Amino acid sequence: MSDVAARLSTALAERYRIARELGAGGMATVYLAHDLRHGRDVAIKVLKPELAAVLGAERFLSEIRVTANLQHPNLLPLFDSGEADGLLYYVMPYLEGETLRVRVQRERQLPVEETLRLVSLMAGALDFAHARGVIHRDLKPENILLQAGQPVIADFGIALAVAQAGGDRITQTGVSLGTPHYMSPEQAAGDREVDARSDQYALAAITYEMLTGEPPHSGATAQVIIARLMTEAPRSIASARPAVPKAIDTAVLRALSKSPADRFSSCGDFAHALIPPVSTGSAQRRSWIPVAVGAIAIGALAIAALATAALAWQRRAPVAGANLSSIAVLPFADRNAAGSDTHLGDGISETLISALAKVPELEVAARTSAFSFRGREGDVAEIGRELGVATVLEGSVQRAGDRIRVTSELVKASTGRTMWSETFDRSAAEIFAVQDDVAREVIAALKGRVLAEHAAVHTGTATRDPEAYDLYLKGRYFWVRRSTADLTKAIELFESAIARDSTFALAWVGLADALLGKAFWSGEAATALPRARAAAERAVAIDPALGEGHFTLAYLSMVKDWNWSASDSAFRVAVARSPRYATGLKWYSDLLAVLGRSDESLAMITRARDLDPLSPIIYYNLGYSYEMAGRFDEALVSFEKALELDPDLPAALDWTSREYLERGDTAKYFRARARLDAVSSIAGAPVDVLRRAYATSGREGIWRAHLAAANTKDLPFERAVWLARLGEKDAAFRELDRAYVTHSIWMPYLNVSDLFRPGMRREPRFVALLARMHLPQSTVADRPGTGRGAR
Repeated sequence: MSDVAARLSTALAERYRIARELGAGGMATVYLAHDLRHGRDVAIKVLKPELAAVLGAERFLSEIRVTANLQHPNLLPLFDSGEADGLLYYVMPYLEGETLRVRVQRERQLPVEETLRLVSLMAGALDFAHARGVIHRDLKPENILLQAGQPVIADFGIALAVAQAGGDRITQTGVSLGTPHYMSPEQAAGDREVDARSDQYALAAITYEMLTGEPPHSGATAQVIIARLMTEAPRSIASARPAVPKAIDTAVLRALSKSPADRFSSCGDFAHALIPPVSTGSAQRRSWIPVAVGAIAIGALAIAALATAALAWQRRAPVAGANLSSIAVLPFADRNAAGSDTHLGDGISETLISALAKVPELEVAARTSAFSFRGREGDVAEIGRELGVATVLEGSVQRAGDRIRVTSELVKASTGRTMWSETFDRSAAEIFAVQDDVAREVIAALKGRVLAEHAAVHTGTATRDPEAYDLYLKGRYFWVRRSTADLTKAIELFESAIARDSTFALAWVGLADALLGKAFWSGEAATALPRARAAAERAVAIDPALGEGHFTLAYLSMVKDWNWSASDSAFRVAVARSPRYATGLKWYSDLLAVLGRSDESLAMITRARDLDPLSPIIYYNLGYSYEMAGRFDEALVSFEKALELDPDLPAALDWTSREYLERGDTAKYFRARARLDAVSSIAGAPVDVLRRAYATSGREGIWRAHLAAANTKDLPFERAVWLARLGEKDAAFRELDRAYVTHSIWMPYLNVSDLFRPGMRREPRFVALLARMHLPQSTVADRPGTGRGAR
């Protein structure tokens, strides 16, 4: 054992047991150790003694504390740091697996689609850190760990902490902060104020090497490499690998620009530019385009080229053509006479859907679509046809005291033949084990016993408290119903679940989603959104791989922060983790719409619809996407389809009524408003007030009634809508300015909202407001009869 290792082992003997040296780099030596307190293996990195002497413990540990707050699934977290016998150290998880350096050395050139997948995930992690003011400064293949196919960036902010703590004295140690092959020109020139674009340069250099097998610049010494990167342009990727699309070559070379100003505005923008353009009219797809949604994050961004021809709803393919590995999980029936455990049956089914969807070999129908067949369990042939699946899992649950009976049956839809069935009689506390057993047996029946035993099947409830789980299931039951009262109840239940188990990540996500719903539909955004963010951040901190939490955070970056770039990057991370989460894809489609990428937006929401073809909320969202694209007839069809599936869906009732009023169909308008009054508090003016107002003053009377209702609450955006309809533009702009200052949750949709007529949207004040928000100018099509000059 070396002198440093011996000193470290003695100084940390009460907390860590040092096993062996794993390797050494320019700044530190890394050791494998066992964390005695937590019973886990860790990696301890010890700064070189000469470097530690220059830095000083207090300054270094103060700087590294910023890094400790970074929590992201593609960033290796910092567990601990400190000083021991004059040695400065920091502790990180020990991950099995190889580094990107090892893989590139073995394969030399990586497949294009795999490169794009890895770069997209790394870009999302970099943007996440950059948004929090942390720069890596030493990004290289050696610092990128590959864990189960996912890139995890190590040593984030360590070089920055060393630079900040040591200043100009670092040069006295002979230690170089940064690696020449991946060092940006400004960093190589000694600029201490490098920013996020320096990390972008390093990411581009790594991308270049993954595709060509060589870094952009090489040389016999570090000085030669630095001289070349300062003065020479790298060869094109095509010169080493002609099959790489030109769009990728162009994007990488731009990110490798000598001047930071010539690079992309963010790593996320760089990753997006790597996506090759695809003709939407082509029926063929180039082999390098990432088409499998579950495969890579940026695959979702190419959906526009793959799905725009399928925007109209259509019935699923006949079950005879379905893959035997496709399955629908129906809601488990409540066999209690009092019907008190409906939420438990629904929860078991929802948990099984989530678990089975994690198995790449299975195609699983979405929850909402499967649950639309509640009470029709016997008609498996029709279910198979409607959902395009070959098998159906149905079952029941019955609870008596502290005992529970769960019956499950897997049926082949085309023949009605039972493929597997079993009844589990267990204590209520064993419900989690029952769900695991059911999932494992279903996989065994469909794909074989070997896969079932090696698929790491776990239903992932992330709590072993049966009461917390029961409260969570009840919360999801009310959340799905979406009315204001139901959302309030859902929030109470999720909070109760968390009170019993504060590490229950799914309950934290449920709370965040319910609070988001309240923010939009109850006028409580100012209080609900900060709570939603705190809940989602807590969920991701507990379980960094939880895609649903990342989707919620990405959407909050859009509607709360108005940070379009950070939101886009966060959505890519989320899609990579949960590519079949229809609600999250819907949120992403909204962002794409407000950024002016309407084709991608419609393709994204269409993908969500295809994943969950019988979901009323997804059909409402599809309608709203058509509204944002100015395709109003298609919007109404989708809104009406949503109401076919759920006649009481508040958002669909609201927007359907708006479309009826635009068309002058007041009979349907008042029917929709009456139903909305009965199920929600978001309706604005009550329907009886609207009827009287219309009888007196026509549509203008309706607008004034809604304005009066908005005046009773602090809703500046809504007031602006009705003032604009009434032609009171100055007052409308004053309210929009207030909505801007107060960060109204609806303001991100300003440039895609038909709520403001063309005459208003073309006002210089409107154009200036969009510019202040860094949004593209409005491209919403004019409705018939609302051309230039119309209100």
